[in-house]
This record gives sequence, C-alpha cells and structure tokens, in this order.
Amino acid sequence: MWLGVLLAATSALCFSTLGIWGKFAQQLGFASSSLLVWRFGLVALVLFVVGYGKGFRWIDRLRMIAFGLAYFVFTALYFASLERISAATAALLVYLSPIAVIVIRAFLGKRPTSKQLLATAFASAGLLVIIGLPSARDANPIGVICGALAGIGYGAYLVATETQRHIPPMAFTAHGALGSAIGFAIWNIVFGSNRIPDSLSAWGVVAAMAIISTLLALPMLYASIARIGASRASLISTLEPVFAAFLAWWLIAETPRIETILGAVLVLGAAVLASFAEEAKNIV
Repeated sequence: MWLGVLLAATSALCFSTLGIWGKFAQQLGFASSSLLVWRFGLVALVLFVVGYGKGFRWIDRLRMIAFGLAYFVFTALYFASLERISAATAALLVYLSPIAVIVIRAFLGKRPTSKQLLATAFASAGLLVIIGLPSARDANPIGVICGALAGIGYGAYLVATETQRHIPPMAFTAHGALGSAIGFAIWNIVFGSNRIPDSLSAWGVVAAMAIISTLLALPMLYASIARIGASRASLISTLEPVFAAFLAWWLIAETPRIETILGAVLVLGAAVLASFAEEAKNIV
C-alpha cells in the first residue's frame, strides 16, 4: 500500500512542475497548447521507439489511445474555462475530481468510507483556502460549466483507469500520450496556434514537460491507482497545488500567502487520512 501512496505523492510533485514550465514558456512567447503537442508527441515517440508499444491487439491499442484523447478533451475544457473565468476558480473546479471519483464509484456500488469522506472534506477546504473564493468575474456560466466538466471528466478518467490495471504503466502512457498528441495537434491546426520550438530554451521547456511532468508523472499515477485505487490516489494528488506553491517559492521567488500555508496544512491532513483509509466497501 505504502508504495502506492508514495507513487501518488511523487506523481503530484512531478505534475506540479507544469506551472513552472508554463511560466517559462510564456516568457519565450509560446502558448501552452502549442507546447503540449510536443510534450505528448515526444513522450509517445520515445516510449514506442524503446519498445513499450509492442505486443498489444489493435482493440487494446485503440482503447488506450482513446484514454489519451479523453485526457485531451478534459484539458481543452479547462482551457475553455480559463478563457471565461479566473484561473483560481477554474483550478478549483478541476479539483472537483476527488469528489467526482467518490460519487462515480458510489454509483458503481462502492460505498466511500468515513475516512475517505473526511479526507475529501479536508482536501476541499484546503484547496478553497489556497485558491480562494470565486470572484465577480466568475459569473460566466459557460466558463463554470466547462471547468466543472473538466473536473468531473478527470475524475471519471481516473475511475476508468482502474479497469486498465492489467496494462503496464509505461505501455499505457505510450498509447495515451499518442492520443493526447493527436488531440492537441488537431486543436492547434484548427485554432492556428501550432508553433515549432525555435531555440534551445524552448526545447528545454518541452523536454522538462515531457520528462518530469509526463514520462515520470503519468506512469506513477497509473501505478498508484493499480495499487491503492482511484479514490485514494485522487485525494493524494490534491497535494499538487501545495507542491506547486513550494516550487514557485523556491524556484521563482513567489512568496506564499498565509492562506496558502493554512490550506497546505489541510491538504496534507487529507493526504494522510487518505493514506490510512481502507478501500471503499461494496454497497449491499
């Protein structure tokens, strides 16, 4: 069990670096969607070249690629939300995913335990303190709906990933990255935002996103779900904004607010509770 907890926490740490790479990309004049196609494309290329794409039936390949396309759809919904409401509220809506996981699993016959519910309450409160309450500019219903769908969709994605425990994490990452790369390539063609990195700095950002935020983060997330389930993995993953705040303070000198520190304590408490929580029980 503890290996699964460690994998989920380390995955959250790796994912938390995306904001840092995003800031560097903005300084270089690159849109996030333009770099994402290179991020996922390079990961897929490397993993297929070294052999992680071998030995699967086409139906299994298509299923794994579909997971990657689904990941792209939820990311696109998040971008659509960002265009209409504040970044804080969009992030808060995306972090509905642990609640979505518990609700979806309840519909599937898995009753959440008291520790899981308490951990969800702690995580939700902590994220609300870290990110803040919605502002006046968040009265756009389309933006709110897109953000909520992104969070619910990501929760459903995590639950569905439980059905793929028999697939090695690196192979699942290879096909999923290919699906996401295809989705972002189409997105960039439609919206005319495709751009090839044209400097060592830009390629360095792409490499960091590909290696740390994808090649390390995704297989560890899938491996943690296979060991401790989607509910606990998603709750521990709420450590991501805590890690992001620490990295922003450490790497780019963004001093954390007192609210961030208080929220981090609540989220850490949620992660500890989730680590000790037993698996959800079957509803009889």
